[in-house]
Amino acid sequence: MEKIVIVGGGSFIGNIINYIENMDKYEIVGYTDLQDHGSFWGYNYLGTDDILTKLYSTGVHNAAIGVGNKLNNTVIKQKIFNNLITIGFKLPVIKGQNVIVHKGVTLGKGVILRDGAIIQSNCKIGDCVMIGDNAIISHDTIIEPFSQVVSGCTIGRGIHLGKSVFVGFNTVITNDLIINDNCVIGACSMVNKNCEISGLYFGIPAKITKIYE
Repeated sequence: MEKIVIVGGGSFIGNIINYIENMDKYEIVGYTDLQDHGSFWGYNYLGTDDILTKLYSTGVHNAAIGVGNKLNNTVIKQKIFNNLITIGFKLPVIKGQNVIVHKGVTLGKGVILRDGAIIQSNCKIGDCVMIGDNAIISHDTIIEPFSQVVSGCTIGRGIHLGKSVFVGFNTVITNDLIINDNCVIGACSMVNKNCEISGLYFGIPAKITKIYE
């Protein structure tokens, strides 16, 4: 099996470990982080990200980012991603169990598809996008890099989610809409119009409640 390092030892690392183990394709060598959080099911702390270049030189050529989004703030994740790509790491797609990906789907680097996610035909999913448990991404939808669609969401056909968009739990987005970069859609909302201004949208139907600078 190919070796892989997890970058980030926060609360999400347990899920990443489960996904990678169940894929039965990669051998986890440990994790990096700013500080030592101890061992996770036998996988130990390796050091800060300063050790990544050395790891790569020893034959660890795959990495998975275990750092989550802070709503639409993906600055840290983008820095980690760019550093890994510069070193030369491959960021494979990480899949949970019971994930369905139809024909014609394009998946970028470092995409994470959590348990039960469904990606329908001809979708384009950008780098470091995370799709939550049991979320449905309908056909011909585009999701730009570093966006996150969390558990239970239904994204209609022909949607264009911009970069660093965050879609909260159990949200429904109807067909053929544009959600602009850096938008946040609150949990359990129903979006039936374009979200053209970067801001926080919430409700049924969703309305803008805060504009981001």
